Amino acid sequence: MAFIREIKYKGKKIFFIDNTGLQGEEVMKNTEFGKETIINSGNKETLLLLNMTDVAITRKIDTEMTQLGKETLPFVKKNAIVGMSVGAKKYLAQTFIKSTEKMADQKLFYTVEEAKDWLIED
Repeated sequence: MAFIREIKYKGKKIFFIDNTGLQGEEVMKNTEFGKETIINSGNKETLLLLNMTDVAITRKIDTEMTQLGKETLPFVKKNAIVGMSVGAKKYLAQTFIKSTEKMADQKLFYTVEEAKDWLIED
């Protein structure tokens, strides 16, 4: 089940893009909507949680997600990514993080709870 929403966690607001189980164009549509929502908010200190659990990453998805990420990160203070901590997904995510490291503080996580805890740390 995928969704985009703002959640409160220990008194802090986190913008949550949940792509769990989505595939192909569904991933792109969900993430594009999330990007537009973040940019239109005007908040340049967004705490972003992106869940990519059970998402198959194709070359096309990787290229498009990288571009969307680069457009979104100027509005993001911290970016936590779940579901990309092993195998080829980890390599792709680390490459993205390395190419955008000056835009936001970013890190990979195994669970949503770990990611939320890290996001709210000052």
